[in-house]
Amino acid sequence: MTLVKNSNNSFKLNYEPKMRFVVLSGKEPFLLSEYTKQIIENLKKEFSSIDQIIFDGKNTSPIEILDEARTWGLLGNHKLVVVDGADELLKDTKEFNVRHLFEKYASEPNQDTTMLFRSSVWRKGNLDKAIISNGGMVFLIPNVNENFASAWCQKRSFSKYQINIS
Repeated sequence: MTLVKNSNNSFKLNYEPKMRFVVLSGKEPFLLSEYTKQIIENLKKEFSSIDQIIFDGKNTSPIEILDEARTWGLLGNHKLVVVDGADELLKDTKEFNVRHLFEKYASEPNQDTTMLFRSSVWRKGNLDKAIISNGGMVFLIPNVNENFASAWCQKRSFSKYQINIS
């Protein structure tokens, strides 16, 4: 998988349940939420049941998140570990080079866990390379403009409700 820049304003998320590390980055909360729902739906189709754990990246230790990601889910379910504010989590501390910790995890992710980082901004680096080279995805959501919003609403109203709007 490659870094998805969406320069052609394609907002389609090409997520596959075999991906064990995914980054969703963008300033539009609605799209972050929609893409997260798509990931959850795909995981449920693949694994029938998942355990979902959500962390706040600003107020959680990277060790706590990595410990959760490395352990098995309740009753053997696949686990989805969501980190909101991942950009805040990845700031180095006196104790840890945080990006390096997650680079190591991304190089050998737990196959029973999907790690999902959500952030409003994303800083490229070695973490991207580790995620992508191990079958994951970094999805940079383009900013929404009026034309996109209008086209999306028209398309969505037809695909979900079979109603044409103009």
